[in-house]
Amino acid sequence: MKKLRIILFSFTTIILILGVSLLLKKNNSENPYSSTRSVSSCGNADLTTNQKKGKKVFDSNCLACHKLNSKSTGPALHEVDSLVFINWLTNKKHKIDSTKVEILAIDYHKTVFSKTLTKKDVYDLIEYCHSE
Repeated sequence: MKKLRIILFSFTTIILILGVSLLLKKNNSENPYSSTRSVSSCGNADLTTNQKKGKKVFDSNCLACHKLNSKSTGPALHEVDSLVFINWLTNKKHKIDSTKVEILAIDYHKTVFSKTLTKKDVYDLIEYCHSE
């Protein structure tokens, strides 16, 4: 009887070790940090001409308050709908959330972008934001 317990314990231990090792192997093959995006030699993702123009617009007008993939002072711009983007940047009378102005003591978007950005700039910016 004691031999049977030892055999069952050994068999269960071996099965458990094999199961854990297979699980770890599967998890390692699904690396969340791997990238399928092609990267040029300087370390930047390959962008089209319009996306490069959009990056310049983003860097000079948006980067101080926005990030592409994470919330900053302003919301992340990666998944903002194109129509919302266009309306916000071209509408001269867009409404600012006054509760945030009171809470943070910041007046958002003092610059009226419809005066500084052309429609082409806005389209390039959208293309860049949706490329990342």
